[in-house]
Amino acid sequence: MIIQGTKGTGKSYLIGAISQALENAEISSPSPLLLLAPTGVATFNIGASTPVARSVAMKVGSVNIVEDCSSDELELELLISKNSSVMLTSNLWIQASLVNGALGYIRKIVYKPGSAPPEPPSYVMVEFDNYS
Repeated sequence: MIIQGTKGTGKSYLIGAISQALENAEISSPSPLLLLAPTGVATFNIGASTPVARSVAMKVGSVNIVEDCSSDELELELLISKNSSVMLTSNLWIQASLVNGALGYIRKIVYKPGSAPPEPPSYVMVEFDNYS
């Protein structure tokens, strides 16, 4: 379920009420409820675990920012959040264990000053499990 609306329309209140009703119903354990929000303030207001950044693939000149590849391999929209797990799909630096299949976690999403989602981030900091 996606709940949208302008500032002050009661989104956080509604999310809290739905969350409480589901918890009271004791549907299952662990809870099937996952709360995500696009900003730190909204994350705090609804008790979500982490904000979500939305980035849309776009063209610069005649080339995609994301590499061109065969049909349907890349999504046009990417949703990322702090602490999300990621996996390398190519060998970046074999000696440092940054290889195809290496698992890591997004630790920081950085934007240019004055920018915010849905603008693409300037860079994403990832911590890899076996980076040496």
